[in-house]
Amino acid sequence: MTTVARSPDGTRIAYDRVGDGEPLVLLHGGFVQDRRSWWTAGYVDRLQGGFRLLVIDLRGHGESDRPAVPAAYAADKVVSDVVAVLDAERVPKALVWGFSYGAGVALQLARATDRVARMALGGAALGQWLTPDQAEKTAAGMRGLVQAQKAGAGAIAQLPPAQQEFARSADLEAAAAVFQAMGAWPPIEAASIKVPAFFYAGSENPLGSAQIRTHQDALSRAGVRWSILDGLDHMGEFNRADRAMPACLEFLRAR
Repeated sequence: MTTVARSPDGTRIAYDRVGDGEPLVLLHGGFVQDRRSWWTAGYVDRLQGGFRLLVIDLRGHGESDRPAVPAAYAADKVVSDVVAVLDAERVPKALVWGFSYGAGVALQLARATDRVARMALGGAALGQWLTPDQAEKTAAGMRGLVQAQKAGAGAIAQLPPAQQEFARSADLEAAAAVFQAMGAWPPIEAASIKVPAFFYAGSENPLGSAQIRTHQDALSRAGVRWSILDGLDHMGEFNRADRAMPACLEFLRAR
């Protein structure tokens, strides 16, 4: 049954509470995912026996509110959404598992608050991986997809297959706002990670695996664990729960 928390700016954040045990927040990837993705890929069934899961629709996704202005997706706003859920559930500190965009939110949450006990991060990025100029160009591309969507099915059919799928699945106006906002999110460096963390990425995810290889020495110095999952691309990091879960569970349960 869907529960709703209200962020300080009034944004409605939908989430589910499932299972019993130590609180574990699940943060989905961006744009083509929402909290239901954790069910579809088989995570909730595997996790609910050992954790009290808080499965959140990040703003701009699923049943949460979907503002279409970049200021609504500033780092402090998305952090406040997760804090609002933790406060509603009277959880002072939780385990956090984030994938892709959700991993970025988890990193910002750990940077800005003391509410994270440990975090597992799939396909995460460190440093200034998205400059303001790159963010604006990507947002402009999203706005172009919005225009194609408004022009009708014929215009969508002219797009490359990957863009067609994205245009059909994502809230494009929210996605444009998210990308533009992310260019101003505070960069997270390995040395600034102050809670136990585990990074993982697929070997066929060029950005994710390169991030780990580029930062592996700094990650190790910071006491951050990492793993590269052979043969998986970015979506495989999530969809292959059988590959992602063993190392993540070992880490999340460790003390």
